[in-house]
Amino acid sequence: LGAAITLVSESLPKEKRGLGTTIVAALGMLGIVAAALIGQLVHWKTAYIMGGVMGLLLLLARFKISESAMFSKAGHAAANPFLVFTGGRFKKYMSCILIGIPIYFTTGILFTFAPELTAGLGVKGTVTAGNAILFGSFGLTLGDILAGLMSQWLRSRKRAIGLSLVAGYSLVLVYCFASGLTSTMIYVLSFLIGTTVGYWAVLVTMAAEQFGTNIRATVATTVPNFVRGSALFAVSFFAYLKNQISVPQAALAVGTICFGVALLALTQVEETFGRDLDYEERAETRAA
Repeated sequence: LGAAITLVSESLPKEKRGLGTTIVAALGMLGIVAAALIGQLVHWKTAYIMGGVMGLLLLLARFKISESAMFSKAGHAAANPFLVFTGGRFKKYMSCILIGIPIYFTTGILFTFAPELTAGLGVKGTVTAGNAILFGSFGLTLGDILAGLMSQWLRSRKRAIGLSLVAGYSLVLVYCFASGLTSTMIYVLSFLIGTTVGYWAVLVTMAAEQFGTNIRATVATTVPNFVRGSALFAVSFFAYLKNQISVPQAALAVGTICFGVALLALTQVEETFGRDLDYEERAETRAA
């Protein structure tokens, strides 16, 4: 995803960059939805083989894609991934990672542990993790598109993500405090929460736009991976808390921390909408 976002960002006009990256990420999220649906229709081994074959075809297609003109003319000798850790860049890098942790809080806790959560809320009907993840993934796909369009309309990456975070946390409060809900309503809530935290494309685009051409791909590739890794800490903390307090309270506590940290981190990055990306990072300064 990060490499694709970088390539699209460097190839399209800066005013249309967000639309291109939105399409890329939305198609990627549709893959999750397709995998969930296919997994219910065929044997899991068959599904794995289908995924492997498609991965190999994608690898072959990658060889036919050329580098962006911006990257091709860059001074490759200056490409040093350790530049991320110098000159104040590490703060921006970590902030980009922290902004994304609510995404995997929702998938790793709200959706995956939906049966335990809803049992503690007295929900009528049976809620399964598989269905919660499926409806949440539909929401994430739609959210990717909506967040991308919103960032174009607002002409701001930060405001689009900020609004998504506020809306997402509001729905988490509804999820954890509402009583008398049915299983259908929980699935609708999962879809809506997924929609609000579906700012994946905007996040990776903003992360790529924060840095120069010589380390842009490194950042755009590693930020999503560290965001995914944050689920381990969130789930571990949730597993500890649910033995001390109720399951809904544990989920709300972890969610409050995740969304709060993300909003704080959002204040530490630069607005990058429409930024000219034709520059490189140097050891001390940014070179045009």
